Amino acid sequence: MIGLIKKDLYLIVRSFNLAYLLAFLMFTIPTALNAKMFFPMLALWLAIICATQISSAMTLDEEIDWRLLVSYMPISVHAEVGAKYLLSYFLTAISGILMLVIGYTFSLVIPSLEERRHEILLYTIVCLCLCLLYNAVMIPATYKFGSVKGKVILLLFIALLPLIGILLMKGFNNISNSVIAGRSIVRFLVIIDLILVELASYVLALKFRDGS
Repeated sequence: MIGLIKKDLYLIVRSFNLAYLLAFLMFTIPTALNAKMFFPMLALWLAIICATQISSAMTLDEEIDWRLLVSYMPISVHAEVGAKYLLSYFLTAISGILMLVIGYTFSLVIPSLEERRHEILLYTIVCLCLCLLYNAVMIPATYKFGSVKGKVILLLFIALLPLIGILLMKGFNNISNSVIAGRSIVRFLVIIDLILVELASYVLALKFRDGS
């Protein structure tokens, strides 16, 4: 399984597009002037970049007919699918670390962000949840429909970003504050929901991969 993760990481590094960095610069300047939008936009941007790398790796797998190649190797379906999820968790952790590092760095440099520094942890949680939920849908969908049709989900995800942003700014704040404040019931429910979603996603991915 470690070898499969290394293979996907190699594909991700080789296919990483510098356009992501350009997009970061494009949103940084205007949102830095509007302190209220900076951390929500940063969370969404990092979630998109880190979450979609799994899709990129699976697209490259299809281009080289990886499913045929792996059928000749002593690799189980559970190991192949499990490697995708472990990599998605690794990338999710990376998104959270980047959110914390970039958020705190910009809050030290830009005075208007300093007073909103308390929001960094809130939107780090948002970023982590978006990464997990996106790949929970995208991995089984790609196994079922292929990478080309599966990209429709990516388009829907991006199209819903404005709505997601509004919901985050208006409704998610109270829930996240409850989690951060340590209200055990809310925190427990959030964690259980994420675990159930991930388990359901993994079972579906196994079913679609084994039936392909």
